[in-house]
Amino acid sequence: MIPHSPKDIFNHITGRQGFDYDQIEESVFIGTNMCCQFGFDKVYIHCQHGHGRAPTLFVAYLVRNGMGVEKTIEYLKNKRPSIHLSDLQMKSLVNFSNRNN
Repeated sequence: MIPHSPKDIFNHITGRQGFDYDQIEESVFIGTNMCCQFGFDKVYIHCQHGHGRAPTLFVAYLVRNGMGVEKTIEYLKNKRPSIHLSDLQMKSLVNFSNRNN
């Protein structure tokens, strides 16, 4: 079941924690549907500081659409140098990428 609000997915995720596969999958699904179904050309993703959780989901979205984890993080760091993903967030992305390739 897809939650009605992306906030429902993240209520228990704090700080530098990683995501499990289903949380990333649901987030990518919601973002993709917002773009496709409603014709949005931009989706705003944010967490408290925009340094870890939001970038993790942004990277996951691009990974789902064919980019590699490292290449996507490098791209994002060029746009927003202040991101810093925790080891758990990186592990979540690698696991997500492995299951989607």
